[in-house]
Amino acid sequence: ELKLGKRQIPIEHHWTVACFTENWDSPTMWAHYTENFNGICLAYDLDEFSRRATLGTQAFAGQLGATGSKSHFEKVTYRDIMPTDFSDYRDALFSKTSDWTYEREWRLGIQFSGKDQRGNESGFSIDSSGLIKQILIGTNTENSVLNCIRRTRDAVDESIEIRNVKHASDRPGYTLGDCIP
Repeated sequence: ELKLGKRQIPIEHHWTVACFTENWDSPTMWAHYTENFNGICLAYDLDEFSRRATLGTQAFAGQLGATGSKSHFEKVTYRDIMPTDFSDYRDALFSKTSDWTYEREWRLGIQFSGKDQRGNESGFSIDSSGLIKQILIGTNTENSVLNCIRRTRDAVDESIEIRNVKHASDRPGYTLGDCIP
């Protein structure tokens, strides 16, 4: 159940939420989310991503799309104080405290009811073909992980660039390094 105003209402839809940032070059983000620079960052084509979000869930869903679904791709609203109740689902899903503003976060919320084409009610598959443009590799990522990423990229889409991320010399933060074959 979700508290909306003074009402408790059952949540009749399933939600899948994915989080994104405009701030890929932040050392804080790399430290928090990649186990101290041991991970990766996927760089998406924002124009294509936004276009698919505007078209609706089926543009993301590929063959496993759920029926009766909607997608919302929105910038997170930062609040000094989080309310104890929200006016609607979207307000709850796209809100965060202002302590996190440095993340410059966007969220994709996919609301679906019913079953996917396989009859599954518990999950949702997002078709990301044509959306990922680069895979950015953290400075402490091990070679075994990099090799696994290469093999996966080659099997999925060889046009996706793999690039090192390195410390920027002219400002705080990171910059793109060389392409990795």
